[in-house]
Amino acid sequence: MSDRRRGGFTLVEILVTLAVLAIALSGVMRLSAQTIDATLSLRDHSLALWVAQNQMAENLILPDWPDTGTTDGEAEMGGHKFFWQQEISKTGSVHLRKIDITVRRQAKEGQVLAQVIGAVRDPNTNHYQ
Repeated sequence: MSDRRRGGFTLVEILVTLAVLAIALSGVMRLSAQTIDATLSLRDHSLALWVAQNQMAENLILPDWPDTGTTDGEAEMGGHKFFWQQEISKTGSVHLRKIDITVRRQAKEGQVLAQVIGAVRDPNTNHYQ
């Protein structure tokens, strides 16, 4: 009997080992999928923030005083298309306008990936007024 026992693993031992490996590998695969999802989400948020910052910069360098209201547009960043919406509104100061820019992956629906809020001053006024 001792000669048979030394010959190798039993079928039950092999099945238990395979079950443990399958459970461990499924956990590794799930962790990998979560890491990929988090990476893609971070990429989308970063690119959307750049789109919003670019749109804000364009507003700041315009020579004209922006009209109040809402405008929409789209931009490509990093090979991906994003949709931005900006709302320009009056503030407590007659020389400032508030600009609120939101960026999404779908036009006018879906999760807001980035939001930038800023102000632009009237270019026709003196800095010190």
